[in-house]
Amino acid sequence: MTDARLTLLPIPGEGTYYNLACVEGGQRVPFALHGVTERLYVRQAIEVVDDHCQTVSYAYRYQSGEEKSSWLLRWEYFRERPRPDYEYPLAHVHALVRAHAFTRPRLWIFPAVSG
Repeated sequence: MTDARLTLLPIPGEGTYYNLACVEGGQRVPFALHGVTERLYVRQAIEVVDDHCQTVSYAYRYQSGEEKSSWLLRWEYFRERPRPDYEYPLAHVHALVRAHAFTRPRLWIFPAVSG
């Protein structure tokens, strides 16, 4: 799938929190995938609690290029609402789809379903 390596980085000022991401030149970056030109961005925030880790939040983006704005599909999760006016379900998927070549892209948002 990829030759990229994920790195565990401490989150500054958050003693027991870490980000898991692909890092190049000190920046979190999307990584190349084998056989396609699209890239995958991974950022998972983890908190160490006693003798285990738990996910605080994550963002995964399947994107057409290096830029954050080039996402085609993205999965996001927050254990707790990040701000009072946050409008999405805590676990959700965004899909940018084009119904026809001559129409504008549309944003579809789906709540994540746990099984």
